[in-house]
Amino acid sequence: MDPRLSEQKALLEEYRQALRARSACRCHFDFCDPDYLDAAVFALGAAERRIGALIKTAKKAQVSAWKRL
Repeated sequence: MDPRLSEQKALLEEYRQALRARSACRCHFDFCDPDYLDAAVFALGAAERRIGALIKTAKKAQVSAWKRL
């Protein structure tokens, strides 16, 4: 298998995991006790920055989730 293809698949899987983590953080934020609000905000912000970093990395590597025509 092409090493570049393997790297792209790994990056896409990491992106999917980051989306799931952000979803969990958003749910925690929506339903957390007010005493834990600061922690929920911090976790949600970190999850969103991780997604942004992964998108930037994918753009640099020219990774696409869709097949190119």
